[in-house]
Amino acid sequence: FQKLSSLEELLESQFSLTINGNVAQKTQGKEMTWSPTQLLSDLESSFTICDGDLLFTGTPEGVGPLHPGDQLNLTLGDSLNFQVTIAKN
Repeated sequence: FQKLSSLEELLESQFSLTINGNVAQKTQGKEMTWSPTQLLSDLESSFTICDGDLLFTGTPEGVGPLHPGDQLNLTLGDSLNFQVTIAKN
């Protein structure tokens, strides 16, 4: 993973997710219902968060069930381009 230089960079970055080449989500971090700062504060009040922990907070509308063979491409600005194929059970 490439570290972002600031929270502001994260909030200004464009997030996108395509499923099988179709755009399922596209937004900026500043459009989140709860800011990353608020999410971390709330989580830290109940859990210990350590360097390297991954926090999954849900998803905006537009994503439905995934199926074996689906190909996902996630981008975060110019910092991240992640591709994955959903495997069979």
